[in-house]
Amino acid sequence: MSVEIIIQLLVATGAASVVGAVVNGYLNRRKLGAEATQIITQAASGVVERLEVENARLSTRVTHLEEAMARQRVDVENHRMVLQLHAAWDHMAMKHLIIAGDTGLPEAPPLYPPNTKEN
Repeated sequence: MSVEIIIQLLVATGAASVVGAVVNGYLNRRKLGAEATQIITQAASGVVERLEVENARLSTRVTHLEEAMARQRVDVENHRMVLQLHAAWDHMAMKHLIIAGDTGLPEAPPLYPPNTKEN
């Protein structure tokens, strides 16, 4: 074998290798792109599922808290009404005691805590 034939064989083999590598790279790029897209889609799906579960849990909690707050508002209004009735009754009882001549009683303490609207 002459040197020229060996060089031609090496050039042909090298050219074929380069062409093969280019074709292989092109085909694998598409494959890698598809795999990356699939991985990203799966990861996003997992995140979305976790967010949906957390959103449902928080929505349920908010609903329970809103219901509890509504019950407390009703309780506060009921207590306020009872306190107002007692305040009116106490006022009436004090008038009757004063009319009856019992002035030895000190003034009644406030029914509501300090710094409230009712006081």
